Amino acid sequence: MHAVRKPLRILAALAATAVTLVAFAALAGGVVAAPRIDPPHPGRSSSGATSTNWAGYSATSAGGFTSVTATWTQPAVKRRLVGTYAAFWVGLDGDGSHTVEQIGTMGYTSGGRAYYVAWYEMYPAAMQAIDPAKLAVKPGDVLTASVRWTGATTFKLSLADKTTGRTFSSRRSQLSPQFTSPPVSAEIIAERPSSTMGVLPLARFGIVGFSGCAIDGGTLAAAGASSIDMVDPGETVAATSALGSDDASFTVSDDFTGPKVTATGLQRSATAGWQDNAVAVKLKGSDDSSGSGVAAVYYTLDGGPTQTYSRPFAVSDAGSHKVEYWAVDVAGNTGSTKTGYVNLDLSAPSSVPEALSVTRTSVVRGSVLKVPVAVTDPLPTCGTAKVLVRITTASGKTVAQGTRSVVTVNGASITARVKLPVTLRAGVYSLRTRATDAAGNAQAGAGSAQLTVE
Repeated sequence: MHAVRKPLRILAALAATAVTLVAFAALAGGVVAAPRIDPPHPGRSSSGATSTNWAGYSATSAGGFTSVTATWTQPAVKRRLVGTYAAFWVGLDGDGSHTVEQIGTMGYTSGGRAYYVAWYEMYPAAMQAIDPAKLAVKPGDVLTASVRWTGATTFKLSLADKTTGRTFSSRRSQLSPQFTSPPVSAEIIAERPSSTMGVLPLARFGIVGFSGCAIDGGTLAAAGASSIDMVDPGETVAATSALGSDDASFTVSDDFTGPKVTATGLQRSATAGWQDNAVAVKLKGSDDSSGSGVAAVYYTLDGGPTQTYSRPFAVSDAGSHKVEYWAVDVAGNTGSTKTGYVNLDLSAPSSVPEALSVTRTSVVRGSVLKVPVAVTDPLPTCGTAKVLVRITTASGKTVAQGTRSVVTVNGASITARVKLPVTLRAGVYSLRTRATDAAGNAQAGAGSAQLTVE
């Protein structure tokens, strides 16, 4: 494991920064003291190293470094009732040495609220908060930080908020007798600070991107920097990405859960929820409040090419259509793939009754007349229909009616026998039928045939 000497310590004198640091002091019981963490093991694997409190990139050199700089956007931290902390900084020393000179920002939580502060530290001296009246930090602010060794024990620490235009710069001396020049390492780090009790809980920040990273004016790759992941026993707490194509950018994320997608306009199966018109499918991605945010939502239609969702899309062809959809977050996590269906039946069924001739005695009170009806529904079809049969007089008066509520048709012509309770006199009647399918398509005109009662 790559252990790191990197504390953040708040002194009582920093109460001058008002609410922000008062809240921070309350979180940590008044003082966040420097931890005592062993120096890192010498050497690393080519795949990077791990640390209990650092994630990011670090370069070490016996010849030393003189400057480091990076830009990041301050992430929002998830509000918690308990104290949680996440710091983002650049620095010299600290990886393999007993001193560190650094500057950056921090988000932390208490009592269900989130707070943000800019700070610098000349470890082993305590962290110093930057007066918010000079440089206040809030989520979404774009910040550029740099540390430069100017010779002997002197360093220039700078922080600029590109969003507000506020800047801070200070020349500080490293007073520790353990300091050796030149600085032996340079780092760009996301950290969970430590106290005398150990490493503090990490505030969930989702993802932070570092760009414009430079060590001694060159890229991280040129400086031989390698990645560090923050870990607990058995799990990664914050993961560091590979360098970007410019060798000067990377991300650190504590988000390992894929986003979710909700859909409207889709059915759970290919046999239910048939519609008689085109359907607009809407997809909406969402991420946990402490996640990195949804980067994109994707879908396929009927096994076709993957498409990026940007607006509702219409499915208008008849038949059953399969939609698969998922989302990817900014941290690169892919959510689970879900499946839904759009089932469209755009054709109405038709029905034609069979002409009948019956005796008077078969249609007296309490009798049931079975009327054969030929039902056809062209494919693609929802496969079900309801047939209404009416018996009318020559004047159009309905004297009997009945339905067969579910008739399986499946594109073929079938004969359904519809039962009607009847009491009829001798004479000539009309049989009128109308079919409606489960999607709501209704037969345009009535099927008709003659019924003769002798």
